[in-house]
Amino acid sequence: MDIARLSGVSQPVVSKVLHGGANNVRVGVATRERIIRIAAEQGYRTNLAAKAMRTGRFGAVTLVMSTTRSRSILPMELLDSIMNALAQKDMHLILARFPDEELVNEGFLPRMLSSWMSDGLLINYNAQIPQKMVELIERHKIPSVWLNSKQSHDAIFPDDVQGGRLATEHLIGLGHRRIAFLNYTGWDHSSAEDRYQGYMEAMKAARLEPLLWKTMGLPPRSEVSYSCRKLQEQGCPTAVVGYVDNEPWYVLEACRQLGIRVPEELSILGFNDRELFHHGQEISTMIVPEKEIGEMAVETLIQRIERGPLESASRGIPYRNTLKASTIGNCRD
Repeated sequence: MDIARLSGVSQPVVSKVLHGGANNVRVGVATRERIIRIAAEQGYRTNLAAKAMRTGRFGAVTLVMSTTRSRSILPMELLDSIMNALAQKDMHLILARFPDEELVNEGFLPRMLSSWMSDGLLINYNAQIPQKMVELIERHKIPSVWLNSKQSHDAIFPDDVQGGRLATEHLIGLGHRRIAFLNYTGWDHSSAEDRYQGYMEAMKAARLEPLLWKTMGLPPRSEVSYSCRKLQEQGCPTAVVGYVDNEPWYVLEACRQLGIRVPEELSILGFNDRELFHHGQEISTMIVPEKEIGEMAVETLIQRIERGPLESASRGIPYRNTLKASTIGNCRD
């Protein structure tokens, strides 16, 4: 082959560099870079079909999502992390959206890997998951990793109990004693219960009385008026922890209407995959570790593909970042 001759190396060395052949051959960095440069100059392109026949792998992973957007929320940080992690393994990502009736079809799901020329599945289906879909994946031992879903195995998700506890401890450390947990969004996803559990653990450890604000059962679009009412009650909180991004926005709008200064009179903290803002006001944010989730999910799926049917332990990824823009030491007690 011209690439071997022009590079001054043997064919097995070229095979090792370009498509992972001759695994017993060691290649230095300078030699590897020279082979890749010469291959590009010669217009070389990997024959993916031949590689798949030789290795039994397609070099691709499918990201499975629901056609119902609210069931498959996909933060850009998570998507970027998955794609970068796969690129480092010389693999690529296939995005696929399916209605429930296909994902619970006895014939469709088992054939998905061959139909989509994929080695495994990353399942970004994190709310109202069809039980039969889970059963089919289990029964056919499809190499899969769940994203942001607390399955018994093969799942990577944020440690939301730790996140809720860390957020509340941050406010307690600033001197706050009246701290409310806000959930205006609902309890459909495990993160709601887990963040609330973490909040309760921190409040109990500090011997503080918990306060739960929730709008379940109230008329639609009543979140701001509800927040106004709660903020005007006797003994209202000096700080709030919002379950997701919605709650801090509603409370901040209520503060604007009531003339309550943030963060001087009320500290607000929320959860999101990036910093929260409302009308130019930055809100303290517990950053969901999407980057780490993506990296760990890819690593876990590749291990699962290589191991075969052996399951992987599920793992909660800890939170690290708290932005302190709208939290301040308690000035009212």
